[in-house]
Amino acid sequence: MLWFQGNSMQLAKHSFLLLLRNLSASKTALPVLTLFTKDPCPLCDEAKEVLEPYRNRVI
Repeated sequence: MLWFQGNSMQLAKHSFLLLLRNLSASKTALPVLTLFTKDPCPLCDEAKEVLEPYRNRVI
């Protein structure tokens, strides 16, 4: 169990450092949202409608 916890902490630390590096390298403060859809897709259309008010908060 200690081995697993140690590796989890290493993975979490590495992931956090990658996140910080990506945020600092980014030219914009806005997060990027990628929505994979297909046409036609009623659920995708519904998701787009729900996300529409937040369009100015993401790229």
